Amino acid sequence: MDSVVWNEETQEFVDLNSPTNPQNKPEWQKDDDAPECTSCMKPFSFMFRRHHCRHCGQIFCYECSSYKHEISQMGYSGAQRVCLNCYNNLKDAISTSQKKTQRQRQKFDEDILTIQFLIRDMDGVSYTKQLPAIGEKKLQKTFALCDQQVKNEKVAVIAVACEGELSPLDLCGDTGSKFFKFILQKLQHTYILPPIKAQFVADRCRGLVLRRFCTKGSIRDIIYNQYPKTPYHRKYSGKPKKLPNDTIALFGRQILEALRYLKDV
Repeated sequence: MDSVVWNEETQEFVDLNSPTNPQNKPEWQKDDDAPECTSCMKPFSFMFRRHHCRHCGQIFCYECSSYKHEISQMGYSGAQRVCLNCYNNLKDAISTSQKKTQRQRQKFDEDILTIQFLIRDMDGVSYTKQLPAIGEKKLQKTFALCDQQVKNEKVAVIAVACEGELSPLDLCGDTGSKFFKFILQKLQHTYILPPIKAQFVADRCRGLVLRRFCTKGSIRDIIYNQYPKTPYHRKYSGKPKKLPNDTIALFGRQILEALRYLKDV
């Protein structure tokens, strides 16, 4: 959709046509178009004044627009005057959002437990801590950090979805586990970080991948001069630094070669 753009400050996609977009506040109804309250239908007068609902922009009397609710997503600060219908809709939206957050937290906790069980059966690797703020939330990946005693280096464990719109392949069939491991083992390229171990959790349809933790972070971390463990929502809000032309050429060539390899796999 042409109306959906990436907001660099909030690190999320924004629909410019959405009523919750700060740039898309509802147009306020003109006083001349509202001779009476939209809700109770009482006619306005010098003593019976008009009031706008900040959420829908329609005109109501004082009593019918006496409800208060925060609508910061439209650029307002603090509780604002809204009508009863908008008040109920906003409350329902918050309830839905809270339930979604609760489900995400439950999935994260389940991922961490699964990771801990996986690490417990591995020699020379010990669980260190979870990294809840790393990664874009929409991708629903869970990150944890481990120690690999033999090589004395940090290991990142990533739990990823293997079904639905977040996964390019549906791996939850009978052959999902074998194919998941097979496809990762095939990724042997100079410019692709190879996995140390891959495990498929069939009952949760999640894939676990162990790989070396890059202390310098991703290319994007380097461009924005950020540490890999910095919370994702704060990482890329600043101004990126300018890289030397030879560094850009090097990164570009490596990315293109890795993409060409993936295309041919």
